[in-house]
Amino acid sequence: MGLQATGLQIRPETPTPPYSPLHSISEFAKSHEALQLKAGIVEGKVVDSNELGKYAAIPSREGLLTMLAGGLIGTVKDLSICLDLYSKEKEEN
Repeated sequence: MGLQATGLQIRPETPTPPYSPLHSISEFAKSHEALQLKAGIVEGKVVDSNELGKYAAIPSREGLLTMLAGGLIGTVKDLSICLDLYSKEKEEN
């Protein structure tokens, strides 16, 4: 018994993030209940709807970079406050 694949196949012609089409279809399926993602092939492996949901939830590259920058800004802000307090303490002594 072999696998028989039927349904929609999306292969972008331009360089895009690997899970971008899956994310778009998943968002579309949320507002259109007739469309259900039941299984798919990701990197040559057959995955079920739960795995597809996990892949669809991966943020875009821009989103990940924004999260990274936000974390770094918080650290730099805390460091600058600490250094400012330290310099004010040194000026008083």
